Amino acid sequence: MTKRKEINDKVVEWIINKVKTEYADDVSLVLLYGSYINGTANSKSDVDCYYIPKTEHGYHLATGFIIDGVGYDLFPISWERITQIADLQECLLPLVGDVQVIYCGNSRDLERFKEIQSRLHSNLANDEYVKAIARKRCEDANTMCEQIRPGGSLSEIRKIAGHVIMTLAEQKKLE
Repeated sequence: MTKRKEINDKVVEWIINKVKTEYADDVSLVLLYGSYINGTANSKSDVDCYYIPKTEHGYHLATGFIIDGVGYDLFPISWERITQIADLQECLLPLVGDVQVIYCGNSRDLERFKEIQSRLHSNLANDEYVKAIARKRCEDANTMCEQIRPGGSLSEIRKIAGHVIMTLAEQKKLE
């Protein structure tokens, strides 16, 4: 076992213990995604982890830290945002579609999440829906390009260009 894998395993163990001992009533689910669970981790890979808070106190679980030069984040995402991801309103599809649940507050929370995952898969399988989302993103990118003014500052142009790139990158992930 590599040193990074040992560290990452301990981080996951710490997260589970922290939730169970301090936030059991405040967190619905804790989920892993990314290289740690999909087999593509390397010597600089962190543990990609988020949670769905159940109460306002649950938001206090959020943290970030560095171990041996690698940054780790544990961050909250609301049920509403998870649903928006499933509806393809954000490009964070792996946070819903390719995850491992490491803590579940109760079976209703897990069932709710699985229904949202199913919604994501249904949306991705609906060509008309995906095309409509892609068209909207292209239209949004075009509108942003129209905001570039001749003689505008370089920082303003770069900011708009960045938004255009992100909007189109999200669209590309849907194809």
